[in-house]
Amino acid sequence: MTAQKDAGTTGAGRGADPIARLFLTAALLLGLLRFVRLGTWSLWLDEVLTLADSLHGEVFKLKNPLGYLLHGGWFGLLEGRPNELELRLPSALFGWLSIAATYWAFAPLAGRRVASFAALLLSVSTWHVYWSQTARFYTLAQLISLVGAGLVLRGIWAGSTVRLVSGLAALGTAALAHLSASFLVAPLVAVPFLLKRDGARLAGPKGWVGRVLIVTVLMGAALGARTLYDAWYVWTVVKGIGTPLHLILTTGFYVTPLLGAGAGLGALSAIRGRRPFELLCLATVVAVLLEATVASVSGRVTAQYVFVLLPWITLLAALPLRERGTTFLWSYAAILALPALTVVGLYFTARGGERPDWRAAYRHVYENRRPDDLVLGMDAPVGEYYFTPSETDLRDQLHVTYLDSWRARVPEQWARFGRRTWFVVNHEQLLDWKDRDRDAMRRILAEDCRLVTMFPLVVESRDLSVFVYLRE
Repeated sequence: MTAQKDAGTTGAGRGADPIARLFLTAALLLGLLRFVRLGTWSLWLDEVLTLADSLHGEVFKLKNPLGYLLHGGWFGLLEGRPNELELRLPSALFGWLSIAATYWAFAPLAGRRVASFAALLLSVSTWHVYWSQTARFYTLAQLISLVGAGLVLRGIWAGSTVRLVSGLAALGTAALAHLSASFLVAPLVAVPFLLKRDGARLAGPKGWVGRVLIVTVLMGAALGARTLYDAWYVWTVVKGIGTPLHLILTTGFYVTPLLGAGAGLGALSAIRGRRPFELLCLATVVAVLLEATVASVSGRVTAQYVFVLLPWITLLAALPLRERGTTFLWSYAAILALPALTVVGLYFTARGGERPDWRAAYRHVYENRRPDDLVLGMDAPVGEYYFTPSETDLRDQLHVTYLDSWRARVPEQWARFGRRTWFVVNHEQLLDWKDRDRDAMRRILAEDCRLVTMFPLVVESRDLSVFVYLRE
């Protein structure tokens, strides 16, 4: 089956498709929500570390060199230290562009209607909104990986070596934006060969130009493998050991059961229809999830590390639109999109951006502490950000002593000096502590301290509330 025939069966031919145009327009307009209240939410730990490591953290740049390079360049253009909005603006822009890139990558083979609905589902994903409003590199990696996937798919079905090699190079570049994008490389290289007998016209090295391109990619892959290994080693040291169950539960939570059910229907459609592109889409989703599950045995891998897969999941969920009538189309679209849009509305209101209000907690301490008071706090670099208006090297704690599982005994050590002490705590983080350390911390807070104030925020099963205690 050629790309043209495949597209023709999905409403993606040369003629106009008003429904596809409506879906795409809605997706791009709703995508602008990523810029709404961008500076309203408090920063959290990883966002502050993006600022600190982009400008100072040479060791940490090994993990995501392209992400740090681009953000560091952006921060260098600003006058003074960036505020919350300025820190998050690149991620929001990349997030909005990834919606358009989803349509571009998949439309030639999935069809305009399916691809535009996949883009619409991405635009109303609260998971996607969250990372688009977070100063990290996930939306950048997703955008580049979509460009790479689009080129690879065009290269496979059109028999173009240049497009295929360019796409593979883009996928490798995406892994430099964030290591998790490397999960997509193997499926998009291996799966098409398995589907060759079903109609994909695989590109091969044609002439000396093709051979040079192939050799260049192989050399780049060899160099990139070493970089990825070094980055993964640093990652496992910093993140610690995880479990596959943690990956499965967090991914199910953020993908949402409704979208997951839609993807399941799409998977059944792909298996029944046996169209090469749909099978490639399904195989890619399964392969990436398996890769991440294997990786989760040696390092802590959570849902955010398969975030690059989200457009492929929305594409699977959009596949049932391919061969159904108008009544099913509008009913199915409403069932998947409207509840997701409602959750996005809650994200901007009752859910408070789904992040702890460290800003309010640390500012309360800053405004009420005495000169010789000690401050012990979780996400301590965030406290440093709000305590010092111009400092950027925020891993160097001058005002807030770090309180985490690695430094769980610090409160007991400081207790010997009898200083007035503030504690800024999110109780859910205590769940990662060893039992003995967690019990000791809870005992200190209950018996030696009084609760001064709290900033409550509960989002379904997650307690993001921040508590401020004082020991006098």
